[in-house]
Amino acid sequence: MIWSHKYVVKSESYLQSLPADKCAYCSLSLVRWDGKKPDVIGSSNAWSHPIVMVCNSCGWWYVTFFVSESIWPNDTIFKYATAGQLKPLDVNDISVPLSELRKYLLAKRDARFQINPKRFEDIVGGIFRVTSYSGDKGIDVAALDGSSNTFIGIQVKRYKNKIEAEQIRSFVGALMLGGYSKGVFVTTSAFRTGAIETVGQSAALGLPIELWDGDNFIEKLGIERRPAYKGIDDESAPFHYFVRSPESMQMIESFEYSGSAYEASTCQLESAAKQAADVKTQKR
Repeated sequence: MIWSHKYVVKSESYLQSLPADKCAYCSLSLVRWDGKKPDVIGSSNAWSHPIVMVCNSCGWWYVTFFVSESIWPNDTIFKYATAGQLKPLDVNDISVPLSELRKYLLAKRDARFQINPKRFEDIVGGIFRVTSYSGDKGIDVAALDGSSNTFIGIQVKRYKNKIEAEQIRSFVGALMLGGYSKGVFVTTSAFRTGAIETVGQSAALGLPIELWDGDNFIEKLGIERRPAYKGIDDESAPFHYFVRSPESMQMIESFEYSGSAYEASTCQLESAAKQAADVKTQKR
């Protein structure tokens, strides 16, 4: 598990600046789950139900609660929050599950340059319907194109330098000798202009080749993702601890609330919190 409640963000300023609907790591849209109001033992305050925001791409999450306390003449609302933090992961460790490695790469894109080359092949292979891992004659992975049932030859290069035209020419030769109908060249870096032009020449000869640079590779990983968690009641999820024990989270801000906070809905408290934050921003 690359996210854990043992690795949580404690910075108050960071928690206050969290985006409302975008992942702080991979910038994709978050999914919102609303839970049940907790029974906080020994507390006379009114706790709202938990709001859990999760990224179904990399698995990042954050949890928010509102707590109301009657302090004359107005009720005071305290906002509690915490967020997952990426824990250290050795991307060269072949024992790390591929599912976790995929999430880690989505969250920390630069780690693709350090990943074990064989593991990189395995991750790329997971995007296709693999028929074999050859690793010789210039083809690393052989796969079947689901839409046309044609065979694809895939070459995977963990590089920091840009791919040259000569490397594409060698790949074209390997595809032709292997009898492949299509090729995909995947790299952690990028392609030089000559390499791109060579792909155009190959296509003109009837052998199309897709080029996946580092960004394309990460994008494909995101498309192939599965939901990171089963739901707000997923006991294996790293945020589950805080859903069950909200008092262990950090109070990050407070504001006065005109009216009965005890009877207010979570949506009303959220709206009031946003208005209070906007007022503070304007005063700065």
